[in-house]
Amino acid sequence: AAMELGKRHDFLVIPAVEINTEEGHVLCYGLDKYVYGMHRWPELATHIEAAQGAMIAAHPYRRQMPWDAKVEADYKPGLEKACLNPSYLRCAGIEIINGRGKEIENQFSAELCERLKMPASAASDSHAPTDIGKCATEFLRPVSDLNELIVELKAGRFRPAALNR
Repeated sequence: AAMELGKRHDFLVIPAVEINTEEGHVLCYGLDKYVYGMHRWPELATHIEAAQGAMIAAHPYRRQMPWDAKVEADYKPGLEKACLNPSYLRCAGIEIINGRGKEIENQFSAELCERLKMPASAASDSHAPTDIGKCATEFLRPVSDLNELIVELKAGRFRPAALNR
């Protein structure tokens, strides 16, 4: 239905899925179905690689830092642990601006991304109309379909953009 709306209104729609794994959420591009076992990040990565797709680690703070963190020192142990997680390195990038995330949560994600020397993305993570348009991922080259998106993700030619925080 979304693809049909895109065609009718000349608006690019790119299919993707957010998979909830044991280690966190992952934005997946190139999968055409869910296969049991994808809740384990290594197995998900194997399916993505077979599909020649790409993954972005979404809002990594949600599984790595304490809910009540107020300052950087509160999340340091979680950050150190996250930096040792090899699953992040199987992704094309890390979401460092989440439209629904608190400033300290996005700070955690940005520091993780910087330490791992990975490309950064952003996503509105819209759950309500008020969430739409807070941030986006800017691609450095034109993207007109799923295959071009995957190429650009794998090449790291993208960056986060805060729009109206």
